[in-house]
Amino acid sequence: MTMAKLGRTWDEANKLKLSANTQPYAIIATEISTGETKVFTSTLKIKAGEFIDIHYYYLTKCLNENNIYTGNRGYTIVKNN
Repeated sequence: MTMAKLGRTWDEANKLKLSANTQPYAIIATEISTGETKVFTSTLKIKAGEFIDIHYYYLTKCLNENNIYTGNRGYTIVKNN
């Protein structure tokens, strides 16, 4: 840690922003053809991406922008807050 950050305190607005960005949520993957669902936590976005064979960063981007991913892999993934 740098010397400049050692004595640094966070104001309440920054603490609120940081906590809002780190709150876990559920990711629900539903296979369109069978209706089978699988639930992942937001901390396991990597596993959800591997499950449907896409990169987790792309999945995260879609979920943050639209709260849903519908791709050509036969799955619909929804961000459940």
